[in-house]
Amino acid sequence: MKHHDHFLRTGPEFPATFRCVRGVGIDEAVLAPAAFSMISDLFAPEKRGRPMAAISMAYSIGGAGSAILAGLVWVPTLALSSVLS
Repeated sequence: MKHHDHFLRTGPEFPATFRCVRGVGIDEAVLAPAAFSMISDLFAPEKRGRPMAAISMAYSIGGAGSAILAGLVWVPTLALSSVLS
C-alpha cells in the first residue's frame, strides 16, 4: 500500500467532508455574483473600476493564499504519514 492511499479511501468522515466541500462550492458560486451586483448597485458606472478590481484581486490572492497554505500543511502531512507507516 502506498503512503497516500489512505487519503483516497472513503471512511466515516467522508460525509462530513463532502458536506463541507459542497458548502464551500455553493458559497463561492453565490458570493462572487452577489458581490459584483452589490458593487454595481453602490457605485456609479464611472467609479466601478476600482471596487471591481479590488474584489477580483481579493479572490485571486485568496485562492493563491489557500493553495500555498494547503501545500504548507499537506506536504509535511504526507511526509509524516510515510514515515509513520
